[in-house]
This record gives sequence, C-alpha cells and structure tokens, in this order.
Amino acid sequence: DLNAGIESLLRAFTGAGAVFAMTDFWATRSVQKETIQGRSIVDAAARTSTIQHFVWSSLPDPEKVSGGILRNIHHWKSKSVVADYIQQQYPQLWGKTTVVLFPNYFENCLSHPERYLSQPVGPLVYLIYRIHGSSDQKLTR
Repeated sequence: DLNAGIESLLRAFTGAGAVFAMTDFWATRSVQKETIQGRSIVDAAARTSTIQHFVWSSLPDPEKVSGGILRNIHHWKSKSVVADYIQQQYPQLWGKTTVVLFPNYFENCLSHPERYLSQPVGPLVYLIYRIHGSSDQKLTR
C-alpha cells in the first residue's frame, strides 16, 4: 500500500537486493498524491542498505520534451518529478537506478484496443483514436 507510509515500505524492502517501483496516476488522478507515493518509495529505497539496483518506471517530463507546449500531461509529469527527485536528493541511489520508460502498457491494448491499436479501414490506411479531453479525435496514418 503506497499510502501506508514509509515505515510500511521499509518493511517491504527489508533484505531486498533490487526494487522495481511504479506508481499509478489513474488510481487517484492526482499529481500530488502520485508524487508523494513515488517520493516515499524513493525515500524508503534510499534507506534500505541491501538494495543494489533500483528501477523506477517513469515517463519524460512533457514540458521539457515539448519545449513548454505540453503542460497538462499530469500522469507523465508526476513520474518525471520523482525521477528528478532521485537524481537531486539521492545521488548514491541514482547511481544504482535504472529509469525505464513505458509510455503504453500491453494491457491497455487488451482492455481498450479501440484506443490503442490502429484499425485498418482500407488498403494502407489505418485509423487510431486518440482520447483528448472529453471527445475522441480520429487520426489517420
């Protein structure tokens, strides 16, 4: 339970040589809550002496990669804030951290294929839906 506090995470990490850590923005739909969860994981990992390898599932900062254009991709931003936190606050942990970027999970393709998989609509023409706000946009490629 990522909301149970750092002591709970410390107990979970006891004796661990490696930790794979990931938060779920969609569970709370809150940048603040997800960031707190991520920082708690990092704080506990930094205090666990047995950890040799820390893996943080992150996403790039949307504002940085878009030159400031994309400012409301909250589920990316909170993960990138935690990656920055590791690097800035815990350089020793950062030295044994791998950051992985999974912008889409295969499960998304299974649960919502209409949103995540292109659909053929003609010879060499595929249609993909992108959810943007409350309306779907059809994109062809």
